[in-house]
Amino acid sequence: MKKILLVCGILASLFANAQRDLPQADDNLSKYLNDGKNTDPEGDVRLALSSNFSGFFEVMYEQKLTNSIGLEVSGASKVWQGLDFWDIMVYENNYYPEDTFSGGYGYSGTLKWYPNEDAICDMAYYAVSYRGRVHNNNSSVYKTNDIFLSMGIKYLISTSISADVSLSMGPRFYKYASTRPSLVVDPDDFYDPIDKYKGTMFYGGLRFGFGYYINYKN
Repeated sequence: MKKILLVCGILASLFANAQRDLPQADDNLSKYLNDGKNTDPEGDVRLALSSNFSGFFEVMYEQKLTNSIGLEVSGASKVWQGLDFWDIMVYENNYYPEDTFSGGYGYSGTLKWYPNEDAICDMAYYAVSYRGRVHNNNSSVYKTNDIFLSMGIKYLISTSISADVSLSMGPRFYKYASTRPSLVVDPDDFYDPIDKYKGTMFYGGLRFGFGYYINYKN
């Protein structure tokens, strides 16, 4: 009996020592699963590269309001004439080829909804936007106001760099005015010093850009 008790005691002692020498599991497993990405940003500063094609240098900022809502605003400066398919449709009959580019500006506001409740992170979203732009030439001005719906996706490329791509469509309200004599062959308006054209047309486009995530808590 004593031998059995002695053997049990030795085994218990060995088991206790083995348990003490084993590495203990870390309760904070998240640090082992962390891939370095900023998964809880509060803001996103972004360059809208697609605006460069129409001549604008545009900077956007998106702020997380709730887990599913983000608010985005932007400002833009026109730095070259650019190309815009929808503008060309308007200019086809109204544009003076000798008119030269002299600047412009733009602004926009967008409300985004992220159905997966991961606002401004790498998830799909739906948005409604208003955008105003002014195109100045040496003797004319062309203004556009766009209201459009978008469907897009954001993706976190690296630690804090994001990519945003969306498809947009909606109405465009435009107004074109020139101080040159009218080209309309009509005795009643030929000497009118100002030509004015305004109307509504369809707007659609692909928008994309790259941004930098900001976490104000860090």
